[in-house]
Parts: sequence; structure tokens; C-alpha cells
Amino acid sequence: MKPKKTDEVRHPYDVDQLNNSLELQQHYTVTVQNKFDALGSLPDDHITTQCESLCTVIRELADEVIGSWKNIRQPWLSDDTYNIIQLKAAAKCQQNNDERCRLHGVFKARIKADRNNYLSCIADEVEEDLRHKK
Repeated sequence: MKPKKTDEVRHPYDVDQLNNSLELQQHYTVTVQNKFDALGSLPDDHITTQCESLCTVIRELADEVIGSWKNIRQPWLSDDTYNIIQLKAAAKCQQNNDERCRLHGVFKARIKADRNNYLSCIADEVEEDLRHKK
């Protein structure tokens, strides 16, 4: 039996920031230790209840201390293509698969054109710089 999908949307944590910052690592460790010290011993409920409470505490602390990973927009992405991404995400949230698939096709065509335009602009700049240096 497949587990049911929940309506809760989990955002990935910014683990790179945690790996790169010793100060953030120490802050997170201390915060987790303090939270579990404050909890004391867990009640003798069912094991799944205990596990869920531990997971909830760890997620809340990660949200508070680490924060979620943020998408960085590519420099070559046009505003129109970015709007298509947002519309596609909205269709996914509304579980409108037909609209999402249609927008995905539009997105693939636009992103290909955006990337080609960006790379050709860079190639033109390089060619012009080479001409001026001769």
C-alpha cells in the first residue's frame, strides 16, 4: 500500500549554508540540544507518536535556524519564461495536470530560445573583444 501524500509542502533546507558555516553548525547544535533538554523524557506513548514528535521538533528547528533553500534565477532566463515557471507551479499546486503539461511544453521551448540567445550574446561579445584587441 502506498503512503498517502499529505497536503503539507516541505521545502528543502539550505544544507550548503549549514555545511559551509561553522558558526551556523554550532548554533544549530546548541539549539537542538537545548530543545531536547527542555523536552526531558518523552511520554511512554506509542513509538510512532514519539518519533513524530521528535521529527516535528527537528523540522521546526531546521526551519528556524537553517532556513529553506532558495532558488537562484539563472541570468539568461527571460521574464516571460520565469512567469511560465510560476504558472506551471500554480497548476501543479491546483493538481491541474493538463495545464501543467501544456505549460511545460511552452517552458521547454522558451528556455531553449532564452539559453541560445544568451550564449549567442556572449559569443558576440567575445568576438568583438577579439576584434578590438588585434
